[in-house]
Amino acid sequence: MKEAKDLPISAPPQGEGVGTVRVVYGIHALSVGVAGKTVGEVRVVLGQAMNISPRAIALVDGQEVSESQILLPGQHLEFVRQAGEKGDRRRSRHAAR
Repeated sequence: MKEAKDLPISAPPQGEGVGTVRVVYGIHALSVGVAGKTVGEVRVVLGQAMNISPRAIALVDGQEVSESQILLPGQHLEFVRQAGEKGDRRRSRHAAR
């Protein structure tokens, strides 16, 4: 796996709301005013509401980034699970009974 890095600052796409970033995790997607915040701050603030796994990898505009990456207006932040990672194993064993 490549090491996460901070992306260079670039102009946001046209037509996006001022200060908004599209945040996605699984079936959850929001456009929220978190531009200027770091990925780590967004993970903490939205983690419970969006059920973001602490082990999820952060991608900004499709590239893996570190928790210190500062978000710009119009960017797309997606938290993804690693390939093969399933939900909570304890829960799935109990559900199968």
